[in-house]
Amino acid sequence: MSNSPIPLADLSLSTADMGKGKYLKNHPLSTDVLVDLETLGIDCQPFAEREVIVTRTNPPIKSKHMTEKVWYRQTPAQMLVKANDLVQQQGYKLYVKDAYRPLGVQQEFWDYFMGLAAERTGSINNDELVAYASQFCSNPTSFDPDQPSTWPLHITGGAVDLTLKDLKTGEELLMEPQGSAYGDISHTHYAEKMLAEAPTSEWEEIAKNRRILYNAMLEVGFTNYPHEWWHYDFGTPMYGLLNDPVAPEFFYGYIPNPEA
Repeated sequence: MSNSPIPLADLSLSTADMGKGKYLKNHPLSTDVLVDLETLGIDCQPFAEREVIVTRTNPPIKSKHMTEKVWYRQTPAQMLVKANDLVQQQGYKLYVKDAYRPLGVQQEFWDYFMGLAAERTGSINNDELVAYASQFCSNPTSFDPDQPSTWPLHITGGAVDLTLKDLKTGEELLMEPQGSAYGDISHTHYAEKMLAEAPTSEWEEIAKNRRILYNAMLEVGFTNYPHEWWHYDFGTPMYGLLNDPVAPEFFYGYIPNPEA
């Protein structure tokens, strides 16, 4: 597996651009079921097991809308198994933080990021706040199960948020400086920029760790959302947009909560 540097990405695209994609409802993978990732040997941290208090630097963790298990579409779930095999060869393993996300949870995340946008930009202009929040979250406010342009990424079951753990210690790898939360530092290629502009041993470690995750995930067929080092897609509107910004197509649509 290659651990080559992460290329500088186009950051002009965000979740706000997903509405122009064409949903391929007759695609052979469109009916993929949701599976429990832990049954496939993927280490996960279900939301229901988290005890972190929600603050402005910590998005919703505990919610009545959360699922007990970490659900993911069957095909990319098998792809995660392959990616996990790749990183295990280097002494690490995948650690999934989020995959399928119910609508209620998505709304809580959106509310959080809109609040964060107001704090960081100082703006009271709704369009400006939406533009900022859309870098890190899909807007669910106009959700319609029959309108593909309104489907948030995680509600399709094809988006996954994850990091890496050390196989021996079980500790999460360093992916960003302690205390940082969202912004330029979240951009997948940001560590590469820091290595070029202001190299330190910490940024060398962060760059190495991000590269391991990035290269393994892309090797098995995922796309990375460049605003977030932790977010990868298969079959989602963002997957289509990153593969073809001019005429994007995707095959995973809205899927109901399996625990509802």
